[in-house]
Amino acid sequence: MRVLCADDHETAALAERLRADGIAVVTYGTSVDADYRMIDVDVGRDGVSFSLHSEAHHVEDVRVPLAGLHNARNAAGALAMALELGVDPEPARTALNRFAGVARRFEHRGEVAGITFVDDYAHLPTEVAAAIAAARDGGWRRIVCAFQPHRYSRTETLWPTFADAFRGVDVLALTDVYASGEAPRPGITGKLLVNAVLDAHPWATVAYLPHRADLLGYLATVLRPGDLCLTLGAGDLTSLPDELQVRLRETAR
Repeated sequence: MRVLCADDHETAALAERLRADGIAVVTYGTSVDADYRMIDVDVGRDGVSFSLHSEAHHVEDVRVPLAGLHNARNAAGALAMALELGVDPEPARTALNRFAGVARRFEHRGEVAGITFVDDYAHLPTEVAAAIAAARDGGWRRIVCAFQPHRYSRTETLWPTFADAFRGVDVLALTDVYASGEAPRPGITGKLLVNAVLDAHPWATVAYLPHRADLLGYLATVLRPGDLCLTLGAGDLTSLPDELQVRLRETAR
């Protein structure tokens, strides 16, 4: 049995090819073509909710305490698989309602001076866009995002595809590449992403801050009450929310 998301056109096409080869497939998603269709989808700062309908099952008011439509889809996929395996809908729904997520996936890291801090492992363009979409659903006054590119090889290949990944961010701070054991490559820096974003969105507020101290100081200066500070990346940027909160507490004394 394959359980695939019908909302992605490539995955939907794969489902059709598998079915043509006689492989059992069920699909899920918001698409009208999904075998398990998500309806009444609601996304917010504190989580998502939806109902999941198929020819055989109708599960109402599924709630997951994780932000973002992508998490709603993940939950729908898990629930569809459970139902296909014969799991009773009610305990499955209860389990999703209690699922607290995993570390570094839109992880709430604290709040200081009316500023909320969230950290996410997202480091690929599609993951970055999904995290930012979840942030927009939260209703914060502004989204101030710090991003650390991951690996020189990956940055060299993917940097043009980040041009639209940060759409919806009010302030973007880009730092240098996290090597993750790789040797530096000539010309491969975070500046490539800055150029890609500004070429596509000339009016965007983007700062290139390759040094950690400069990044910390910049964010401490631009953040305001009501903002979301969203740190993204698979490297050592994950400690930045803690450092920023210490800095802001010291400034407030």
